[in-house]
Amino acid sequence: MRHLIFIFAAFGLVMSLASCGSMSTADPLEVQSFIEQRDACERFRAESAKPPNPGRSLEITAGLRDFCTGTDERLAQLKNRYADSPRIIVKLNRYEPHIEVRHK
Repeated sequence: MRHLIFIFAAFGLVMSLASCGSMSTADPLEVQSFIEQRDACERFRAESAKPPNPGRSLEITAGLRDFCTGTDERLAQLKNRYADSPRIIVKLNRYEPHIEVRHK
């Protein structure tokens, strides 16, 4: 019975995430891919802003590196490429344009 409840809960979570996402299967694959990557980046950014959890600090640092690196440039490229597509620009505009740390 416990396993059945877990399965239904997991299924419900997956379905709710799928239905509330900003992506559409009509979006170009590169836009879908960017949205998935940047949403993962945003989750790690939000977690990094909270008081540090020593057990997760390495995982958070790796997540920031893996999912956030290169997204500033990629966002700019996509906005330029799809400038004539208001539907896609609206989706891209919900992301901050400069989140990466710049090293001098």
